[in-house]
Amino acid sequence: MSKAREYYDSLLSQGYAEPQAMQFTQQYYPDFSLMPSAPEMAPAPLPAPVASNPYAPQPVGTTQIGQREPEGFNPYAPVTGTSQNASSSKSTVSSGLPSMPKMNGLSMDKMKETFSDKKVLAISGAVIIAILLGVVAFMISSNSVPLEGTWINSDGQKSTFHEDNSYTDGTNLSSMWNLDGDDLTLISTGQQSFEIFNETQVIDISLTQHITVSFSSDEKALWMKVDSVESNGEVTNSSDDCILLLKTSVASNQAQYDTEASNYQDETPDMCSSEVEE
Repeated sequence: MSKAREYYDSLLSQGYAEPQAMQFTQQYYPDFSLMPSAPEMAPAPLPAPVASNPYAPQPVGTTQIGQREPEGFNPYAPVTGTSQNASSSKSTVSSGLPSMPKMNGLSMDKMKETFSDKKVLAISGAVIIAILLGVVAFMISSNSVPLEGTWINSDGQKSTFHEDNSYTDGTNLSSMWNLDGDDLTLISTGQQSFEIFNETQVIDISLTQHITVSFSSDEKALWMKVDSVESNGEVTNSSDDCILLLKTSVASNQAQYDTEASNYQDETPDMCSSEVEE
């Protein structure tokens, strides 16, 4: 038995009238039909000749398989007499159309509601993820972009804060930087050579600097105040003096630095003393 016929029979068992059951079944199985295909009729064998008996009773109609049926019987006539009580008890909507039957215990309205809820959840989840990614990107940008790049001081010495958090200033030390708000930490390790009594001495260095920084409004000038320096385990507190650095896009050499530095004097932060080291 096909799935369409099983669904049709299940509707009948629930009390739906045949027209309603046919309507709902064809919504899901458009090709479903109760009309049987015409069987191929095999030629009937010729009866053996018998002696004529004018007094024998006349035969009534028989079916193809020989079963006797009453006169006027039509095997293809529609079946009438379905349960009126069952069909009349089904609810109908205001338009007069019968309510949709259940499919596996879930109505079509419930299925639409379920799929709609899932779609809303999927869209909401995508929007939330996009917002979170935007916030993370903004936080990364706001913490790293102003400091990244190459800067120059009043002596013409250049230092570079790289995107991968490495730091170079022309020395042989390997340095890393980290900026948390206005607190900059520089950690440097390596070896330094010194001439002592005409002899070269190589010293291992481990240096950690804690620095407070402040940027100009255009983020082209940077004030640095060294709060403390830890060298090989010994901590030294620094003075209140600040160092002014300029982006190399503003001043690429010492002469340009001397010209441009005065343009930022009005933005000197309160953390710096009256005289800024330029």
